[in-house]
Amino acid sequence: DLDTVRGGQANSSAPGRCVLVIKAATGEVIRRFDTGDGVDGPIALDYPVTGSASVYPAIGLVPAERAYVGDRVGRLWRVDMRSPNPNNWSMNVAWPPEDEEDALGYQLGRRVVDRPSIALRQNGKLGILFGTGEAGRDNAGRSSVVSITDDLVLGEGEELVFRATANWVMPLREREFLSGGANVFNSVAYFTTIESGGG
Repeated sequence: DLDTVRGGQANSSAPGRCVLVIKAATGEVIRRFDTGDGVDGPIALDYPVTGSASVYPAIGLVPAERAYVGDRVGRLWRVDMRSPNPNNWSMNVAWPPEDEEDALGYQLGRRVVDRPSIALRQNGKLGILFGTGEAGRDNAGRSSVVSITDDLVLGEGEELVFRATANWVMPLREREFLSGGANVFNSVAYFTTIESGGG
């Protein structure tokens, strides 16, 4: 959403509030996600999507099973693509969790910068690293860099569902925010920040 005022307001019918999965060779839309169509859970896709999506796995000819993308107020969304039928795919918020205590002090209000970094942890579970930058709305909380593990667990009805848990949340200084995407290499997180001038 290029309108900075509207972009900072919750409005699920405004521009930028959808995710498209397309066939790269033809541009054909395989699946569209927006509030009311594929977005599951209690939270609407009511702020613009920012940055780019990261997909796992993203090597060879193995079908992707999930993707992650951020929005303008700091929510990380997960697209579940495990089904061979795109009509059965779903999208919901992976981070932050509904329980504030599990969020380790993470504050909404700043946009997710660039694409999340994905890496397999030493225990074989999927780790996601992302951070937040410039304010996405008034009264934005502090920027943070976040490391989570997203794992398949047994949910209601004996169904396997994804559940994200925090590894760590690093709040940045009051006027500091991420200036580019965060990356993981050899189990080490790398990121750059910038500090805005104070008054």
